[in-house]
Amino acid sequence: MSNETIVAKGFLIIPRLKIENPRDKMLFLFLFERANFADDKLCKRGELITSKKQLEELTGWTYGIIRGAISRLEGHGLIVAETLSQKRGTKIRINNYSFFQDLTNYKTDSSFLRYEDSKQDNKQYQHPNNKQSNAENPELQGNTDPYEVTDNKEDTKKDNKRANKEKCNTITEFLNSISEQNVYNKKENCLFLELVEKYSIGHLLFYNKDEIANFVDFAADINSLILNIDRLILMDYLNIVRLARSSKKVSLRVIAKFLDDVLNYPIKTVESALRVHLQNHPDKIEAYTIGIIKNMADQNINVQKEKHFQKKGPSKSREREARLRAKGYLANTGDVQFDY
Repeated sequence: MSNETIVAKGFLIIPRLKIENPRDKMLFLFLFERANFADDKLCKRGELITSKKQLEELTGWTYGIIRGAISRLEGHGLIVAETLSQKRGTKIRINNYSFFQDLTNYKTDSSFLRYEDSKQDNKQYQHPNNKQSNAENPELQGNTDPYEVTDNKEDTKKDNKRANKEKCNTITEFLNSISEQNVYNKKENCLFLELVEKYSIGHLLFYNKDEIANFVDFAADINSLILNIDRLILMDYLNIVRLARSSKKVSLRVIAKFLDDVLNYPIKTVESALRVHLQNHPDKIEAYTIGIIKNMADQNINVQKEKHFQKKGPSKSREREARLRAKGYLANTGDVQFDY
């Protein structure tokens, strides 16, 4: 057994979260502690790269247990796991990491965590990681540990920006946040996928019909074309698309792309296709609706062509009749003999 003294190298703020499953809780804390405190070449703040095999070795748990725990943590919206290409492992992002690391977000009635009081306490207590302490403590000199706390104002600004981006953990929270900012104009007819990419919220999931209702109202506020689609029809349709999946969840990115695609077609065609899908294909996903819309659009084009041809028909007959008259072949209608 090693008798080496464990020396603290900075600190980490761990939130008290209600995670019922003990293994889920242990794995979350393990990942939370290993996540990057600052950006580097491979990971951003609050991210880490690991692998299921590495987690098996470190925890002693089976692959099935680890996979189940990660899946449940994702379902709770605590993490996002992304399998990297070429078997380079799994990248895990801790949602709201910067938010958790800001003590001002833990305000309570007790003065212990009040920001003003904590500032006063910080003046009296100098953390071992600051420059003055490092001069007195050779073991901490030149410490490049990512958990080291600094007073750099630029870093604080960056952390605050990250906190704002990570603050929204659900679709409803994001919609409330963006509505308060009032940065989108209905007349501009914003592209939904563009908004999703701008705020990096494509991973957020629709879990229930209430979230869908909130999104439909928000969508109508930033794109006037949505107003032309029956609100209840669109709500019911998006909910059907969600329920058609085995997980009963659908990502914001999927819905955003779908809306951007279908709004390129006539609104009447889109609404008709949504009705057909609801009535006849409730077990299908949105890709099936795209097919319905395309077929309807093709049929409309064919109908228009047929009408155009019918309009041209009599005109061509009259032109032919005029040419015959000019040549003297057809003096008047009485010259035409009909055999009944």
